[in-house]
Amino acid sequence: MEDFEMDQDGFDQMMEHYVEIGAVTVNGIDKSGNFIYVITDKAKELAPDLWEVHHEMIDEALISLFEQGLIDVEYDEDLNANMKISEAAKEVMYQLGYVDMENLDDTDN
Repeated sequence: MEDFEMDQDGFDQMMEHYVEIGAVTVNGIDKSGNFIYVITDKAKELAPDLWEVHHEMIDEALISLFEQGLIDVEYDEDLNANMKISEAAKEVMYQLGYVDMENLDDTDN
């Protein structure tokens, strides 16, 4: 995956576009006051490049965490993979910008 740099205004404009077309939704605000964006299933069709980059980034992050021993993979009787993510892995993922949506702070408070 190719790295690129973008200033904050460019990022904000890009995300506004993705929100307008339905490829991304705003799903909350993190502890630092930044918007939490979620890629929608519609992004696969509406913004295929975004969809691909998003999935590549997740795959790379998970492989790296697995290689560091921070994620265990267990298989059930049907050989479906189930990941067990350590607290250290959750912290690394948060630092990379992935937010635990199940424990998201209520933005109304």
